[in-house]
Amino acid sequence: MTQRLTERFAVGDWVEITFGDGRSGGRSDGRSGGRSGGRSGGRSGGRSDGRSGGRSGGRWQPARLARHDPPGVWVQTMDGRFWFVTNTRRIRPLDDENRSRAETPGA
Repeated sequence: MTQRLTERFAVGDWVEITFGDGRSGGRSDGRSGGRSGGRSGGRSGGRSDGRSGGRSGGRWQPARLARHDPPGVWVQTMDGRFWFVTNTRRIRPLDDENRSRAETPGA
């Protein structure tokens, strides 16, 4: 059985998220699998219709896990936006090489 996101990632962990379909190549329509905005207590995570506006397509982008909110998790991307992720295919641990770049913006 697959671990729940709240069991797999701890608050503060660096992860990567995608708005594609989670497969290599990804979707090009920019749809997101989770909610955005709302209960984050911070800035909204983009469009209310759940789409990212097509900016990220199938690319993976670094984010930091902000908090658990079963059945998913809130993450904060490098641009400061919060996203709610519920699908395990849309989030993965950030590898060490990309983590060092994420922790030092502008590098």
